[in-house]
Amino acid sequence: MTYVLPGYIWDSQGNPLDNVYLKAGQCSAITNAHGRYELEVVSQDELVYFHRIGYEDVILPIAEIPYRLTMNAAPLKLKGISVESGDDIYRQTADFSRIIIDLDNQSAENSLPEILKKIQYLSISGSGLTGEEQKASVAGFLPRHIVVLLDGVPLNAPGEAVDLSLIPIALLESIVINKTGFAEVGSGAMGAVIDLRTDKPGDSRIIKIKQNLGAYGMSRSELSINHPFSGLKFRMYAGIFSADNDFTYQAREFWDNPDSLRIRRENRKQNFDLNIAVSDNTHWLNWDYSLYWQQLNHQLPGPTNTNVYLGSLLTGNNARQLLRLSKALSGTFYQMDLIFNREETEYDNRDSDYPDFRLLNRNFQSRKGIIFSATRSFFRGKQKIGFEYQNDLSEYDDVLNENNSIAAIQRDRYAIYFSPEYNGNLGLLSLNIDAGTRYETFSDLQDQSSLSCSAEMTLHKEIRPIIGIGYSRGYTVPSFYDLYWVGDSQAIGNPELKSESSRTWQVRAELKYRENSLAISRKHDRINNLIYWFPNFNQIWKPANLGEGEIDYLEINAMLNPINKIMINLGYSAVRAIDRSRNPDGSQTATYGKSLIYTPEYNFVAGVNFRSGNADLNVNYRLTGPQWTTRDQLSKTKRLSEYGLLNTGFSFLVNYGSFQFNTNIQLKNMLNTRYEIYAYSPQPGFNWTFGLELSYH
Repeated sequence: MTYVLPGYIWDSQGNPLDNVYLKAGQCSAITNAHGRYELEVVSQDELVYFHRIGYEDVILPIAEIPYRLTMNAAPLKLKGISVESGDDIYRQTADFSRIIIDLDNQSAENSLPEILKKIQYLSISGSGLTGEEQKASVAGFLPRHIVVLLDGVPLNAPGEAVDLSLIPIALLESIVINKTGFAEVGSGAMGAVIDLRTDKPGDSRIIKIKQNLGAYGMSRSELSINHPFSGLKFRMYAGIFSADNDFTYQAREFWDNPDSLRIRRENRKQNFDLNIAVSDNTHWLNWDYSLYWQQLNHQLPGPTNTNVYLGSLLTGNNARQLLRLSKALSGTFYQMDLIFNREETEYDNRDSDYPDFRLLNRNFQSRKGIIFSATRSFFRGKQKIGFEYQNDLSEYDDVLNENNSIAAIQRDRYAIYFSPEYNGNLGLLSLNIDAGTRYETFSDLQDQSSLSCSAEMTLHKEIRPIIGIGYSRGYTVPSFYDLYWVGDSQAIGNPELKSESSRTWQVRAELKYRENSLAISRKHDRINNLIYWFPNFNQIWKPANLGEGEIDYLEINAMLNPINKIMINLGYSAVRAIDRSRNPDGSQTATYGKSLIYTPEYNFVAGVNFRSGNADLNVNYRLTGPQWTTRDQLSKTKRLSEYGLLNTGFSFLVNYGSFQFNTNIQLKNMLNTRYEIYAYSPQPGFNWTFGLELSYH
């Protein structure tokens, strides 16, 4: 069953626009003489496409469409004469704090981290090889300070980070990045929120077969099927990949034979992924069900300065289930999510040559929850209120030493959140305001609250100036591991830990002219109660709230469309991230005034995208500045050098009747740069991937 999304569309002068074409999935509509439309939609997760000749196209998620939308004029494009914009991967919404990436199956990127590496605001840690752990962070914040959502539901366990390499890009339709946090989400949203939106079952019958091959023995095979069944829509995805990932690296300068190349061995990765999605929108209540199941088998050789982890193996599986019920009644959209996640892993290091590191342990985590929300549009805005309950459970079994096992620990969480939105059109000026707040209570921790607000004003002229300001306050609760780790010969948890908190201010100014833009933004963050692990007098590692940080972030970004079919992206960011930690008596710690660890001092990105017909070519370069790996910073050997990576990708699409053939190739680290992003964790040199995809519609 569908529900109706109403609204109006104006031009920059405040006049109604007729004959604007709207499309969401298989549903479409056209505005009348008063600019009004009523679009039938089946899910609030849809992307809506707005098009009118002579105006810039707009693509927005339903949840972010203002009741009165403004479309800006663009020069009429005549074939063979005028500029045709390159369909770049970046789509910036009216809200300066948000980036929308509309995924294009013609793109050469074959993984989620590869796409996110093009976003200047984000840093992606970990090797770029398939299957290697890769996490996102932003300046001064750690990966646990970024929440990753899958269809609006957090993937993060409390206080933990998400491995982005485990999420197949073939599942996704779009990505939304909230740069200054998102109060609705709660714990972990201090640095940013990455919202991954899956490709929903559709009305068309589509079969896709894809095969990727790459360096270091990489192979990925994928099959996806979309098929409607008289009201029901069904989508299935299955993928399997394996990679040896045994690459050469440069020895450290103070090692024996420092000029030699060594091989990083025992690093094989294997994954199997299965996703099943079913939806029914033909009855009085809309429902969508999805199951995402993954099995993994990963060798983990550890850092190169020790061999205590050689031969270690991580195996396991996880299952994520979501049942979403939705209904529109009297102008209000109601949605209820039922969540059940289950994860089981086993870590085996029994073959280590060092007795203290011989381990065989099993971890179990689960999450059950319900999220209910109601969204109502009103004149020039909308408001959303939501309620949430989640139960998290964690259990640890040390097979070789039962004294280190942890019995099942549970955490109940209750939350309420509210987010209003205002979109005003004042003639040539438009004003957009978004806000949100959340209050959350925990069964084992102190209650927490978060707040976010952003405002933006645009002058609708041929050259459009935009100014904006944003503020957010967030928190991150300690993980079960931080709090309750029983202890062994290396580490012990701390049940007295407090939650981390942050306050962020951001201002931004931008000039837009047609497809060209120049933007500058300044952000200031203050982080309190940072959790760090450090060795005590017995050389046992233990976490404590020893950290406070102050971060100043400057970003300059330009998007240029100089000639037909070419789009250029240039960006530079400078970071001043300083440790402001103090002792309990208020005195400065030994690390006060030093740089926060693993925070590059600057980043520079440059990208060129050329698209002509069914061919797409992109070249991207990213320079990452130096960064410290230790808090004391007493030795320059603990400071990682800057490094630059040059990548390029090419794809070509051919349509023949009901068949579509797509081929792509990626060349990564073309300069064969030798670099590290973590101490003693070398990264691969030049590598490549090649893919073929056959689709039947």
